[in-house]
Amino acid sequence: MTDKVQRPFLPAVLTEIRERFDWQLAIDFADAYGGQRLYIPEQATAVHGIAQKFGVELLAFLVDRYGGRTEITVPMGPTGSFQAQRALIRTLLMDGLSNGKVAKLARCHIRTVENARAKLRNEADTAQLKLI
Repeated sequence: MTDKVQRPFLPAVLTEIRERFDWQLAIDFADAYGGQRLYIPEQATAVHGIAQKFGVELLAFLVDRYGGRTEITVPMGPTGSFQAQRALIRTLLMDGLSNGKVAKLARCHIRTVENARAKLRNEADTAQLKLI
């Protein structure tokens, strides 16, 4: 895609999880804890709820990133609304994922993804200068 097309906002916690791990984990994390405050302990242990649900690696990442003995508020992210779902679809497409993978991650119909891809193409085409 072109640099002139802006990526939609993705909340920091979810962006960090996506960059360190992958999209699926970021979406599952938002799905499980979105809109909640989570206690982040001083040390990552296998008995913590996050570790039991998503693995000690994610909890260790959160402990390293946010320090210990603190709370974080997990954003709803792409699971929160129709507009957020569209933003997620757009971001996934711009990251180069296939239509099928985007539909699975965004939990939508593949035709919705195809339409979004076409819209992105049109935006990129109109962002270029006309030569004639």
